[in-house]
Amino acid sequence: MKSIATIFAVLFFSVATLAQSSFSSKLSSVLEKVIQDHLKNYKDIKGGVIVQRPQLTEYKSTVFVPGASSCVITHSNISGNDQYSWSCVLLESGNYDQVQNKFNETYQQLSNSIIKLQGEKPYILTGKYEKPKEQKNYSKIYFDLIPGIGETKKLKVELSLVKENAEWKLLLSVHDQDLA
Repeated sequence: MKSIATIFAVLFFSVATLAQSSFSSKLSSVLEKVIQDHLKNYKDIKGGVIVQRPQLTEYKSTVFVPGASSCVITHSNISGNDQYSWSCVLLESGNYDQVQNKFNETYQQLSNSIIKLQGEKPYILTGKYEKPKEQKNYSKIYFDLIPGIGETKKLKVELSLVKENAEWKLLLSVHDQDLA
């Protein structure tokens, strides 16, 4: 009987580790596609229009993080300055601890991950961790691509924890430094 319990324990931890590393590799794969297409204003991953206003258009993203509730591309044109960003709602919950745990887990998966862009040397995603505080209602971590050269120099990956009404949202975004 003890051996059966041991086998189940080993299987459980193996499956949990595999699922976490699988999510991590899927997250990196999605980010690679998004960052690659950011350099082309998301032309290849832009889906249908969700919202259109005079200076802002939101599109459905055809690339999304598994389990995310929504992923959108935003195009704003203010004073003739075109800005594009991609953002994904990874988790929404009224339970702060649940969202904070996912925030920490996602940070660990992103920190020092390798991003390979077609035709370029690999980049390392780096960002300084700051523990979120529930009373603050907003926490964010900016990640840079190292080495920061060319167009990727002004690119930011942002992980944020935001309270909207009674709900906490965990967001992952890719945008130019100007929007930070």
